[in-house]
Amino acid sequence: MDGYIVDSNGYMLEPVVDLSAATKDGDTVNGQTIVVTRCPDGMYKPQWSNGAWVDAQAPSAAELLAQAQQTQIAVLTAARDSAIASAGFTSAADGTSRQYRSDAASQTLMDQLAESIALGIEQYPQAWIAADGTQVQFATVDQAKQFLQDFATAKAVQWAKYMPLQHQVMSATTVADVQAVVWPASN
Repeated sequence: MDGYIVDSNGYMLEPVVDLSAATKDGDTVNGQTIVVTRCPDGMYKPQWSNGAWVDAQAPSAAELLAQAQQTQIAVLTAARDSAIASAGFTSAADGTSRQYRSDAASQTLMDQLAESIALGIEQYPQAWIAADGTQVQFATVDQAKQFLQDFATAKAVQWAKYMPLQHQVMSATTVADVQAVVWPASN
């Protein structure tokens, strides 16, 4: 049988397992008060009181709003990052306009390219693969910088969508208003 350890005020401290079948609510095991009645799901701060679980402290409206804002910001951030990773971008840094990937692996490689340019250790020509599989050669540092700038510009488009949504979420005064702020359907 399973149960819960409760403190002297009846607040649940932790679940316990493998209790004796004879254990009943209010028994003491190893100096701890035990409750075997299942605690209902969804309680904010469960408390054992007068033989029943009660929600001793339901969240305030401000706490619920802050919780909803935090959740919605996380949802919007994930949508923004997904849009950046899936949209790809166009660059003509080598003189021919091509579509390039912007998934997480590509972004890591672009970060490494930017770092090597900043350190002055990049070798040219620099090879890259376009989204269609075409091998591209950036012959100069200026071409590589333009390639990275084109990605930064595409990324900024997604950030420009995100920032007003983030502001809307943080300015919302109700949970419903927070949850109504969603990422646009098209990237």
